[in-house]
Amino acid sequence: MREKANFALSRVTRSANSGSQPLPERSAPRKLTTLCASVFFAGALLLPFTGNAAEDNKSQLKDIQQSIAEKEKAVKLQQQQRSSLQNQLKLQEKTIAQASRSLRDTQGTLDILGKDISGLNTSIAKLQKQQSTQQEILAKQLDAAFRQGQHSALQLVLSGEETQRSERMLAYFGYLNEARQQSIEQLKQTRKQLAEQKSSLVPNRVSRNPCLASNKPSSKSWNRHASPVKKP
Repeated sequence: MREKANFALSRVTRSANSGSQPLPERSAPRKLTTLCASVFFAGALLLPFTGNAAEDNKSQLKDIQQSIAEKEKAVKLQQQQRSSLQNQLKLQEKTIAQASRSLRDTQGTLDILGKDISGLNTSIAKLQKQQSTQQEILAKQLDAAFRQGQHSALQLVLSGEETQRSERMLAYFGYLNEARQQSIEQLKQTRKQLAEQKSSLVPNRVSRNPCLASNKPSSKSWNRHASPVKKP
């Protein structure tokens, strides 16, 4: 079609050029008619080509608009995905921060319990040593009282001896009885304190075990809260 139009235009041009030469007066109307016919024919040939070009431009414009719409849709989808990933990242950071605070609190509790347990163990060891010493003293007092049993204070009083020796013996027996009674009371108090310390030690150990367990998060829980996030 384009070749035909070019051919027609070339003919019109040649005709116009030939028309610039002087023509006989008889052939002038005929040449003019031929020129008009050529121009009309060329215009008729160019009309379909112009229409096809417009259709092609319209189709190309439609394709470009469709491509732009698809790209805008893809960009919007990427923005939504990025926003979702950012929200997930914030949630994970919040979870990690809470876990860190809980870990610090648990560690603080463990430190306090550890100090309490250490203090109780020291106190128990001291009370056990004190109890052993008191038992030895009481055993010696009982042994001395047993060996002096034949010369008890009652026998001295009944014998009527008012000598200085009898007075010393009475005072000695009184001292032994008082010391023995005091040792017995001290031993009772020591045993009571020792039992209380041991009773306090058990709950502290029981309280420490859950803290140790909570201080070790499971791998599944950590993977669930700390799954990797890919930023777009």
